[in-house]
Amino acid sequence: MDSNHSNFDEIKETIRRLKALADRPTNEHEAAKAAAHLARLLMEHNLAIEDIHLDQTASGDPMVEESMDFTGMRQTPLTNAPSWKIVLGAAVSKPCLCMMVWKSGVRSWGEMKPATFSFIGRKSNVEVASYLYTYLERTIAACAKVLRKNGHGAGRGRRWWNSWYLGCVYTVEGRLQAEQVTFEASGEHCRALVKNRLQEAGLAMREMYPHLNTYRTRASIELDGYSSGRKAGASIAIRPGINNSLQNQRLLQ
Repeated sequence: MDSNHSNFDEIKETIRRLKALADRPTNEHEAAKAAAHLARLLMEHNLAIEDIHLDQTASGDPMVEESMDFTGMRQTPLTNAPSWKIVLGAAVSKPCLCMMVWKSGVRSWGEMKPATFSFIGRKSNVEVASYLYTYLERTIAACAKVLRKNGHGAGRGRRWWNSWYLGCVYTVEGRLQAEQVTFEASGEHCRALVKNRLQEAGLAMREMYPHLNTYRTRASIELDGYSSGRKAGASIAIRPGINNSLQNQRLLQ
């Protein structure tokens, strides 16, 4: 019993350190890795962030909505959300047992407010989705930056790079969906868990936003860029764990 308590204390302390790194904007590469590790630990131990605060006790797993700004370079808010980031948010949501909605930037009192998106679901699932999105968004952007630096796509225009991003994201989405299928196939309890969590998240979303419109990507695709993006998406570690371990991957316990 003491050993179990000690192990859990170590896990909580690791999560605290990773959250501090993930929330630090000064080093995006380090923050992206920390966000991935944090998402991995929260999923593995079925925890919410508030569960590891010393001054709080477990308070259940309420239905929540967590909003985030779409951001660009140096994490500056964007008024127009790139299509690949909208698709990435949707790709992350359901494998993490959440729903995702987004809002375009609007002008209010003479000022443009940034485009935002939200994950809706149980608190533990929403936190995993938020950190997984942060990791993947920063990792994909960093991958594109390295490719540009090495002359990949040289002379190509915005359409080619938009196609690259979409190819990358749709490939990541397919891999996340495959993980979910594997998880559901592992037992009746797992299938029921996925079904129930998605149903209740969908109901909560419709209650919060009764007049939602479905988003469909209207971007013009350049096949060469899309194909190159798919290759990049196949090589991205979508759920790297502590010390880059990929063993025992799962959505929830």
